[in-house]
Amino acid sequence: MDGSQVGWTLLLPVEEQELERLGVTREPSTVAFGRRLTFDEMLTVGEILAELYHRTPDRDVNDIQHAVAAWARQADEWFGRGVGMDLAVSMLRFPQHVARATFEPSSDDDQAIKSEMIAAWFDDLEERVRFIEQLIRDGRHSEAIILSLVYIEGLGNNAYPDGTHSMRNFVRLIDEHGDAERLLLVHPGALLDALPRRNAVGKATVAVLTASIPLTRTNLVTREELMQATDPLLKDEQRAWLGEELWRGTVAGVIHAHMRNNAVKRGLPSKLFFGETIYQGRPVGTVDVHTLHTLLVRIVRSVRQLSLTTNKWFGSDGVL
Repeated sequence: MDGSQVGWTLLLPVEEQELERLGVTREPSTVAFGRRLTFDEMLTVGEILAELYHRTPDRDVNDIQHAVAAWARQADEWFGRGVGMDLAVSMLRFPQHVARATFEPSSDDDQAIKSEMIAAWFDDLEERVRFIEQLIRDGRHSEAIILSLVYIEGLGNNAYPDGTHSMRNFVRLIDEHGDAERLLLVHPGALLDALPRRNAVGKATVAVLTASIPLTRTNLVTREELMQATDPLLKDEQRAWLGEELWRGTVAGVIHAHMRNNAVKRGLPSKLFFGETIYQGRPVGTVDVHTLHTLLVRIVRSVRQLSLTTNKWFGSDGVL
């Protein structure tokens, strides 16, 4: 913002010395370069700016965005268009609002370049999804399960960067982009087991449902059916709380809690068996590698279309 300054006084002595050695001049709200730097030297400058950003207590006054923008523009000029953004986002991990303010395209040419970058990124992702298909054909189901789950979770975290719970992001991504209503059905027994009991409302709600829920624990229901069945039992604040926590008991939530955690945390990928669980009188069956791969393909197709239609990463650029 106008009049903002970078908090250069927060630099460590060794960082000051390194900037001086590289010929980088520290101006009130930006940086200037006295000579052409190598790629590694430019990365060093970026790392110092990243450290300074995270060290700065008052970012409204000590506005480092201008310095980051100057550094990124110079990286683009020396090493190619888009290099500054790629370094800032993928290697230096600048927070999303800094990156967005720094790299938001302003011209038609910039928008076209951004569209090409989005398409190229999804082209690469789709190639990796095709590799999973090859693993399935080769009978390497364990590896295919792990990769499918990791990619779905990663896409969820990218799509909802402000989400604080990767499992919730996982379920939300399937809800909004998976076109898989069956995976959004609620397992009453799994829901009761998974509901948090950290506050008074949660404890009271779980106690009421455990004692009186008018549903069979192993019969899947829609989210609407579950809320209708529990409505007479709960107070307003309990209904609101339960509505916000339903994702924990969805089939998608169970996939994350069991398949994903077993595969990623314990190295034990396997099918998910629902045993005696039924839906509308019929056995639910299993969730296997084919279910996950098909789901991943649909999600990638949907998120790609959203990103290219809006010309924003995942429809919002929040991942930046």
